[in-house]
Amino acid sequence: MAAETGIRALRADSGDRDALIALIASLGPLDVLVVNSGILGAGNPLDMPPDAIDRLAPYHAAVAAARTMPDGGRIILIGSANADRMPMRGLAA
Repeated sequence: MAAETGIRALRADSGDRDALIALIASLGPLDVLVVNSGILGAGNPLDMPPDAIDRLAPYHAAVAAARTMPDGGRIILIGSANADRMPMRGLAA
């Protein structure tokens, strides 16, 4: 079905910001980007080191795709239940 509609599913290391951005850039303008990944970033978001923030794949993937996405394009982020509700302190990031 994917070949018939022109859809491609790609696997990437969501913790490698530079590789993820390079992959998306290599695809050219996307009509739709679906990111189905996430990394738990525990800690105080005001004190998190830049390396921890760089591992936030959905953000970086969305920005990379949006730079060349045509009008009407869509970005769909699929995360975990923790994206909406934090079960304990220190997971807001």
